[in-house]
Amino acid sequence: MVNQPTPDDGDSQSASTHGLSDPVASFMSNVLGDDSPSANHGLKRRSQTIDAEQQFIQQSISRSLISQAKTAQILFENANKIPGNVLKLLLHNVMDGATQNATAHYEISIKRRQSIKPHLTQDCVGICNNSSAITELLFGSNLEKDLSLAKSSSKIIR
Repeated sequence: MVNQPTPDDGDSQSASTHGLSDPVASFMSNVLGDDSPSANHGLKRRSQTIDAEQQFIQQSISRSLISQAKTAQILFENANKIPGNVLKLLLHNVMDGATQNATAHYEISIKRRQSIKPHLTQDCVGICNNSSAITELLFGSNLEKDLSLAKSSSKIIR
């Protein structure tokens, strides 16, 4: 089970005071700014709780997608043992469920990004872009590169 913080909108400590390693604290203060009123890992306690809940739901959806993919694989491997019309119906239903789960996963990713966006410095908000790829990681597999691109884009726009 996820250890969720209790709601408290008054926390304004910086990331480095929460026992984070220097590189993590440095990264967080770079993205959030030390003067951010919500610099506790970038989120107020209430926002952390909401994000943890959304993350838990998103992980459950991912597990469901894996189960559906395994079911489809088993059906495919045993296709010669299952009547054609039954196989087609089963595969259709598994794929419909997987499509719905993938849509839910996408929507939660977008919602989580948008809820974090107000807590980031202005030059880093580009990582919350809806057009960025949705992966198993909230901000993709190459966050450092994406942050660098977001900062560069922010400088050009200004």
